Amino acid sequence: MGGVREIRPLSRLLETFDKEFRRTLVIPFLGRMIHVLSLARISKSKRAIGRDKDKLHLLQIAEFLRCKRAIGRKRSQVYGKASG
Repeated sequence: MGGVREIRPLSRLLETFDKEFRRTLVIPFLGRMIHVLSLARISKSKRAIGRDKDKLHLLQIAEFLRCKRAIGRKRSQVYGKASG
């Protein structure tokens, strides 16, 4: 990956670009495979940056992640822990 690689983390919540890039998920999008950060990592990044415009996004991400965890717990109860 080209570009700036030695940017220092904004806070203890963020890692360098290279470390964050290694954590990306690779997903299909419009016929291509792209790298994206998980919502948990995006949330940490937005919190570290602290922009006013991200406050609503942080609430929405947190709510989505809560729902996702609740669904996962419900599935575990119904299907057992071996289910993925």
